[in-house]
Amino acid sequence: MPSQTGKSYQLPEADLRAILGVADSLIGRVGRTTLALALRGSRAKRVLQHGVEQARGYGYFAGVSQEEVLARIDALIADDILRLEDHDGFPLLAYSEYGLQLAMRFAAEEWLSALRTQVQSVRQGAAFEPPPVLVDLQGRNQNTVLLLADLVGAEADADWLPLLRVWAARETRRVRARLHQIIAAIEARAAGRPSLDIS
Repeated sequence: MPSQTGKSYQLPEADLRAILGVADSLIGRVGRTTLALALRGSRAKRVLQHGVEQARGYGYFAGVSQEEVLARIDALIADDILRLEDHDGFPLLAYSEYGLQLAMRFAAEEWLSALRTQVQSVRQGAAFEPPPVLVDLQGRNQNTVLLLADLVGAEADADWLPLLRVWAARETRRVRARLHQIIAAIEARAAGRPSLDIS
């Protein structure tokens, strides 16, 4: 894939996930140079003032040159995953529609993995404790959280019920309604009753 620096990249999915994971914290606030610094793990004030050190992907390209990281970012701009939009003369990062959908899916899949880990530990006899990811979900993009709920609904069984109930109690009305549909479907299956289609 061509980049603005003239190089060509076929980005591995892990690289794409890392770049979008950091970009998610910076969209609309910084340009490509600051994104590259964050991906390299910079401790510069212009990076840390955005709380980006907690982002998935922060420091992923530590040890890689700034030029090489910029080339990877430019490849995503060339592919219309990321964009640069002018804000008062400053080119700031933005998602394309496709880039936004991709970032939402990656975030939902990462959260799903964390929830699966919690359910698996309960299956192995651990006491249930609400996973930290439930705190992370509060205040996040509602469409991303609904996507996560749909991914959970596609695989959840009765072992997921304690987690789903705690999660539903913390959510907005729209997400809570979706989670209650999933809970009802699981309970119906467990009781041997036909369940409503929750898709």
